[in-house]
Amino acid sequence: MWTLSHYLDVPELLVFLLLAGVLQSLRRGEDQKSRLWMVAIGLIALEGIARIVYLVPLSNQAHRLSHVVALDAYVIAAFVFLYAAICPVKDLRRPVALLTICALPPLAMLAMYAEWVTSPLAFVSVGVSGFVLSLAAVVTLRYPFIWSAALTLAWAPIILIFGIGELRAGAYTTLAILFAFAGIAFARAFDRGHRGKYVVVAGFLLWALCFVLHPFVAEHAQNWGPMLNQVWDLEKFVVMFGLLMVTLEEHSARSEYQSLHDELTGLANRRLVNDRLQQALARAQRDHSRLVVFNMDLNRFKQVNDSYGHGAGDELLRVVAERLSSITRACDTLARVGGDEFLLVSSDFNISEANRRLDPDVALRQQGEAWANALRAAVEKPAALSNGDICITPSISIGFAIYPNSAEDLESLFALADNDMYSNKRRYSAAERTRSAGSALAGAAVADAMVL
Repeated sequence: MWTLSHYLDVPELLVFLLLAGVLQSLRRGEDQKSRLWMVAIGLIALEGIARIVYLVPLSNQAHRLSHVVALDAYVIAAFVFLYAAICPVKDLRRPVALLTICALPPLAMLAMYAEWVTSPLAFVSVGVSGFVLSLAAVVTLRYPFIWSAALTLAWAPIILIFGIGELRAGAYTTLAILFAFAGIAFARAFDRGHRGKYVVVAGFLLWALCFVLHPFVAEHAQNWGPMLNQVWDLEKFVVMFGLLMVTLEEHSARSEYQSLHDELTGLANRRLVNDRLQQALARAQRDHSRLVVFNMDLNRFKQVNDSYGHGAGDELLRVVAERLSSITRACDTLARVGGDEFLLVSSDFNISEANRRLDPDVALRQQGEAWANALRAAVEKPAALSNGDICITPSISIGFAIYPNSAEDLESLFALADNDMYSNKRRYSAAERTRSAGSALAGAAVADAMVL
């Protein structure tokens, strides 16, 4: 007979689905990891539905089927969580193949348990076959020895417990090990900056502990059953809250990154470079060292936008940013501070051993010009844009100022570097006009010769 007690899990399931909807709305349109999380959460929700059906007095066939669905939903969810933890890996073929091979034996054993298979030998046979198959996959796919050791540690207690005839303990030990591995995988997948990571890991480990305790409580300590059920209902919410925390932390980190970096090129923006320059200047004042500020501006960039469109112009800016980044040091700060303007701040800009005998101002000027020439050489190479349909050789004007030789405050350093850059830009424009005039005269002379 159906009673209200059979549906006590429904409100809890609805709240879980509501939180899943919140998580989905926060991660909509994001990476593959997000989609895998939602698949795993959907499987946990499916387990909740199957558990409600399992508790309702129906036919034996419906009872067994709901039990199969509940247990195998747990298994698949654990493997999907494992897959989500490793999905940032570039080549996913090996881990996907390994996880698929490893998932088949637990699915079979949990389905056998739910279908009331009572032969320990059948479970041991599937377990040993699964272990051998998984170990062969690890060797074939050339995984490190630690994977073989982990598989051995995972399969040994499962096969042993099934072998002594403790079928319920063997089934739930299998789930416990899978969820413990999922927790370890999540712990390794996120850096220490994610506090939500610890909540997710705690949820998986709590889940694993409930799976371990369930057979003992069900058979020997039934008075503790209601408390274990309460904890059992709690762990999926712990994992869910952890995933929500991770999501909010990622959104916060992304917002902070976007506020300090140029969206198009990924370089530092003016706000970040000003902060870095203030820090570098304070360090140079404290250590009595030097720093240099390079101001760089592309020549004829407006012509690129006018002739080929803003898409080609954006692509050219990204190419220039990559080329400048390739020859700057990790301790330097390269920024895009305007439409086609870049800024480079380099600390510890001291006189090299080769220039020790020169006047300091002359030596530093020579070194600055040498570095400017290197930056110019890196940029001024042909660039294929629009999938090779357009080929442009960018040109760049560069000016620089050195602390403390050129100026001792930020505004003066910026102004001097800017003036130096515009002086070079004017020289470039004058040279371009001279070349154009020379080309026009040469063309006129050819035309006169043809008339004669």
